[in-house]
Order: sequence, then C-alpha cells, then structure tokens
Amino acid sequence: MRIVSLAASAVLALLVQVPPAAADTRADARRIVEILINQNVVNAMIDAIEPLTRQALQQNLSQGANAQLTPGSRDVITSIFLNEFRSRFLAAMVDEYVQLYMAELSPDEIAALRAFLETPAGLSYGAKQANLIRRGSQVGNRVGRDIGIQAAKIIAQRLATDGPNLIANPADLETLRRTFPQR
Repeated sequence: MRIVSLAASAVLALLVQVPPAAADTRADARRIVEILINQNVVNAMIDAIEPLTRQALQQNLSQGANAQLTPGSRDVITSIFLNEFRSRFLAAMVDEYVQLYMAELSPDEIAALRAFLETPAGLSYGAKQANLIRRGSQVGNRVGRDIGIQAAKIIAQRLATDGPNLIANPADLETLRRTFPQR
C-alpha cells in the first residue's frame, strides 16, 4: 500500500509540474495573441501613433509635384492610408506576434501565460488592453511634453552660458538662441 501511495504521489507531482497545454506551444501562443491583440487594441495603437503618421504623410504629400495638392486632397489620401492600415494590420500581425511570443518566452511560460489569461482576471486584463494603451499613450504624451519643456529650458540656459563652446558657427548660435530663448 505504501508503494502505491508513493507512486500516486509521484504521478500527482508530475502532473502538477507539467503545464496544462505544453503539447502545443504554437496554439498557446496563438490563444495569447487572440486574447491580448484584437482590433480594439490595434485601433488604440494606431490612435497613439496617428498624429505622427498623419504629420509624416502630410509632409510627404506636400513635397515635389504633390505640393500642388490642396489640403483637402491630402486629408483624403491620409485618411484612406490610415483606414487601410487599421483594417489590415491585425491580420498581417497575428502570425508575427505568435512568433514573437514563441521566441521570447519558453513553452512553460507560454502555457502559464495562457492559463492565466483564460482566468476571469486574465480575460479582464485582455479586455482592458486597448484602454491601457490609450491611457498609457496619454500619459506618455504628457510626460514627454513636460520633459520637452524642461529640455528646451536647459538648452536655452546652455546656449546662454556655453553657447560659443557648444556651437562653433556664430550665425547658428544666434539662430538657436532665438529658437530657444532664455525665459
């Protein structure tokens, strides 16, 4: 009886240590991606980069022969680009994300992450990804703006105190001092 008890304990110990879905790491990684990366998350990511993307597209559409385009025409092309990007990005990235998870996490980590994400807390976390990305972007914009203001003040101070040592060309130094006035 003692041998049966020891054998049962050993089998139970092995079962507890084996991840629940260790047999198919790719399926686990795909399920993680399905939970964490959906169209709402993609939209939040694109919303976060849209101002920079829009600015870059508008700049490209304002050069060369495109300089003759009206702002309305540039806006139409920019909107088409962003809408196409939104509609195609998720499908194009799913396999890439699966590969990323498989490259960065061990099979055991992937299985454990999937197990967590399929709990009520994990599903809730997955459902909140889009909002977390949006709010994180807002915080990043605010913090970045504040740091930018501080950096501009430090640049102005450095130009005022060490300008000739930093910038050899006097015309450039004057232009930069006007760009970064000391306040």
